[in-house]
Amino acid sequence: MTVSTGDKIVGSLTCAPNARNNRDLDISITYKVEGDETESKMDYKMCVNPPLSTFDHPVRFGGR
Repeated sequence: MTVSTGDKIVGSLTCAPNARNNRDLDISITYKVEGDETESKMDYKMCVNPPLSTFDHPVRFGGR
């Protein structure tokens, strides 16, 4: 996107839990330069990653 000094950018940002995993977020950004007919949209997904090893979450044996 190319803008010049004085141009106004208008748009919206939405954020909602993902339909399959409510710990993940679906983020959408819609924007355009005021006076321009072209609108752009970008979609992102923010994910929660599981731990990489048991050292992050130790497992206890023997019921203690």
